[in-house]
Amino acid sequence: MALGVLVAFAALLSGVASASAALPDGRGWEQVSPAEKDGASVDPLGKGGGGGPSGGLVAAAEGGGAITYTANGPVTSEPQGNRAIEGSQVFSQRTPQGWTSRDIVPPYRNAEGFEAGPPQEYRDFSPDLSAGLLEPFGLTAFREPPLVPGVNSEERGIYLRNNLSCAASPATCYEPLVTDANVTATSEGEKAHFGGRLNFLGASADLRHVVFESAVQLTESPAPGGGLYEWNSGQPAGEQLQLVSVMPNKSTPATNPFLGNNFFEFKRGVRNAVSSDGSRVFFNALVSETTEATGLFMRDTQAQRTIRVNIMQGTSGSHAEPHFQTASADGSRVFFTDGRREKAHDLWVCETGPTIEPTTKTCPKLTDLTGPELGFTGPGDVLGVALGASEDGSSVYFVANGAEAGGTTGTCPDPTAEGLEPSPSQSCNLYEAHFGEKGWEVPKLIAVLSAEDAPDWAGAGDFLTKMSSAVSPDGRYLAFMSERPLTQYDNRDANPAAHEARDEEVFLYDSLAEKLKCASCNPNPAQRPTGVFDPEPNLPGAGLVIDPNSTTWPGRWLAASLPHANAMSPFEAPLQTRYLLNNGRLYFNSADTLVAQDTNSTSEAIPGTSEPAKVGVADVYQYEPEGIGSCTTGAGGCVSLLSSGTAESESAFLEASTRGDDAFFLTAQSLVSADKDTVFDVYDAHVCSESSPCIVPPPPPAAPCSDEASCRSGNGSGSPTFGAPTSETPLGVSSAGKLQTLPSKTTVAPKAKPLTQAQKLKRALSACRKAHKRSKRMRVSCERSARHRYASKKAAKK
Repeated sequence: MALGVLVAFAALLSGVASASAALPDGRGWEQVSPAEKDGASVDPLGKGGGGGPSGGLVAAAEGGGAITYTANGPVTSEPQGNRAIEGSQVFSQRTPQGWTSRDIVPPYRNAEGFEAGPPQEYRDFSPDLSAGLLEPFGLTAFREPPLVPGVNSEERGIYLRNNLSCAASPATCYEPLVTDANVTATSEGEKAHFGGRLNFLGASADLRHVVFESAVQLTESPAPGGGLYEWNSGQPAGEQLQLVSVMPNKSTPATNPFLGNNFFEFKRGVRNAVSSDGSRVFFNALVSETTEATGLFMRDTQAQRTIRVNIMQGTSGSHAEPHFQTASADGSRVFFTDGRREKAHDLWVCETGPTIEPTTKTCPKLTDLTGPELGFTGPGDVLGVALGASEDGSSVYFVANGAEAGGTTGTCPDPTAEGLEPSPSQSCNLYEAHFGEKGWEVPKLIAVLSAEDAPDWAGAGDFLTKMSSAVSPDGRYLAFMSERPLTQYDNRDANPAAHEARDEEVFLYDSLAEKLKCASCNPNPAQRPTGVFDPEPNLPGAGLVIDPNSTTWPGRWLAASLPHANAMSPFEAPLQTRYLLNNGRLYFNSADTLVAQDTNSTSEAIPGTSEPAKVGVADVYQYEPEGIGSCTTGAGGCVSLLSSGTAESESAFLEASTRGDDAFFLTAQSLVSADKDTVFDVYDAHVCSESSPCIVPPPPPAAPCSDEASCRSGNGSGSPTFGAPTSETPLGVSSAGKLQTLPSKTTVAPKAKPLTQAQKLKRALSACRKAHKRSKRMRVSCERSARHRYASKKAAKK
């Protein structure tokens, strides 16, 4: 009986090993999250978008050597802080010996209580993850304990955490952005108190320039009722803060300022509203206190001048209710839509150039990208949010009902309008506007989409939270989803329970080649997809790993899907997931079987059916253009599996490095020998190279013996054999534990070494965390008793 189990287990290992051998680009699996997590499980991407207490930022270092993510509890023993049921932020780093992980939740002394709605503490990370920006939880004005060493009382504010040096130098771990040293405003001779009254809004990519909202005045510049401030790490303490929400006349503070957009009057979810060097900040504010009209403004933080973006220099009149969309990385081009909600929106671009003349008060050059000058015969009627733009602002992608002369106008409802439900019969146009040698060209029609594809341009008006599209940094590639057969592939789901519903598929557009490809369509054009059904929210079983909380594609069939935006709350998604790269690599999730190694499926209850239906299980895939990685020239592009394709539960993409040599994903399957639990872990599909070799897992267990003679001897002859250990280990070979033959009745097992007091304490503390995961009071009491019971004699005397 036991022998049969061992043989079956060895066969399972062989299946996982063969899946790893088929990984593209010479990749191997590496477990990133800790093997022992004390019962905690890693959260899927986008978990925070449902408004739940867990879920937060997922970000990979540009070089792939580190990643940060959230779990539903601490993943290491003795964490500094624990805010469960809120998510625990984890920082994992690759070393020559393997991946190391640590919880980076700051310490807490008192119970602060749970506040529903706010995002997680960590709000942004630098490109190399060396720094993280956090706004600690708390309902009080003062921080307990202080994060800055040597102070007895510390006002709660915004902090930078030095992730790479924190463990070695705890005293320099947290750097507060606002202190008594850089606050210059006074009230009755005292410095302004800001504790608990600051709100992070945006930052430059390197986090050296941070923009936040303050409910109190922080500098000598007048700001009744508060305003938007920039923190500049390169300035001396007394000059680090400056008020940026200032009107063009240089003296009047802006009224009701918003960083970037003002969709639904939310102040979050902005792209490049702070330029890469922090020299330009875009904000929206009331034109005056006596009107409801708003304007879009740009603050030059170096010259300390403000211009109004939505008015052309030398002209009269303005464009009503401008909504900031995005900007180039340097801030020289800014895109916005205008028009009140009951009217059609046009898409405009203001080009300021690298420098702004001192006499300039409004936009030097303003272009209507959906106006008659570029071929549109009527209103542009741009919908929701621009899909994205290149870093230099030379290309921007958007969806509109408007059309050029001879084109077909669309009928899609505006996703920001209330009470308008999309239907498959409604359609709208996907465009690219490009700046060429002679200036802005007529927008190029890429495809006609269905109104039900609305998450491509913001499903419910929540700006980036539910976005399912992305643009590569250089602007060449666009990835989006559609239920329409844009490449003539028959995407009607083959499952009878789907009743001929069309599945959402993943498409990739190459602007340079002017080609549209279905990256997720089955390579066999005669084989219709078998997708998975995304249930409606609040129903039993709602929430796929690839769509947590069922917020993006509820009630839809998904053959494949693009990863979520980096959502921390229903209205805040500061980072877009890096799943589309400049080299054309595209990462997506697919429930449909696209390669032979993908064999998993499951049964799911579908509304309207009496019996559970067999559906696909999501796996992680990579698409590569020909000539990239292991995709040979002439192949026309290659689709490869990155997860195993055999897991019982879903696997889901998380993040990638800038070249894609590290592709991180989530799975509950054990893919390496150290992974012995069944909760979700982070894995890296790492490209193994001479300069960055893969971390080799332990060797696979030996094949089980088949008879008494071979069980007593490694060679079946009854005599033991010895040899040097193998010099090579297959990458990705998995084991859930070492396989051993059972000892005979006459064999005396070696006496186990007694546990030390420290080991007993570690086990007891782990048991406390598991038993009292949702009650901090009971957990603290349990941990106190454990420490008292298992404290060393030396500690007890102290």
